[in-house]
Amino acid sequence: MFCLISRIIGEVMEMEQKLQRCMGQKVEIMYIDRHGNITQRLIEARSIKNNYVCAYCFTQKGLRVFRLEQILAAMPMQQQCVV
Repeated sequence: MFCLISRIIGEVMEMEQKLQRCMGQKVEIMYIDRHGNITQRLIEARSIKNNYVCAYCFTQKGLRVFRLEQILAAMPMQQQCVV
């Protein structure tokens, strides 16, 4: 059990670092919502705090808050973002 929790924490930290490096740039994410629906979003992260990402969502045309542990994948849309 400890190994699973440790792995999940590591993955969340890795995603946070990836999004920090892409702050203010467009990033495409795969996200699973609280109902289990998987969606693809184009976002621009504004801030990351307490395992939450505040971002402008171009898909929904507004500010949204995403839980880091529910972001399944992230792909930068610009070459300047090093992941």
